[in-house]
Amino acid sequence: MKRIFILLVGILLATSCRSTYEVSILPDLEDAFIGRSYAEIIDALGAPDRLTPDGRGGQIMVFEELHLNTDGTMNPWTKKLSLVTESSRGYTHMYVNEDNLCYQVRTNREKEVSEFSLGKTIGLVGGIAAGITLILIASKSLNSK
Repeated sequence: MKRIFILLVGILLATSCRSTYEVSILPDLEDAFIGRSYAEIIDALGAPDRLTPDGRGGQIMVFEELHLNTDGTMNPWTKKLSLVTESSRGYTHMYVNEDNLCYQVRTNREKEVSEFSLGKTIGLVGGIAAGITLILIASKSLNSK
């Protein structure tokens, strides 16, 4: 019985091995756009949402993204659906000098990174292994009686 307990704890630990964090995409944007021309940026990202002066004779190309996430829950007693909508705004600023070359990028955008994820595969295999183990234990206990 002790071995089974250790096996089940091991399976639970293996299925929970996932490390996820968010990182800025700023280094990727800097690598992709610093030194590029105004026209190349528009070819890659489309027209900016607005242009503002940078105070040095150039301009700032502002790209904005609005993300809406709606989630709903059903109240089982009143049968009413409650919806909650969250919004977040992402921006990217491309600083372009008077020669129309990008010299700086700023953003508040992030991406999710998963460095280590055993995820669903181990969960499925672990669940099947645990089920088989429990069936074997049950059949042995029935046969011994």
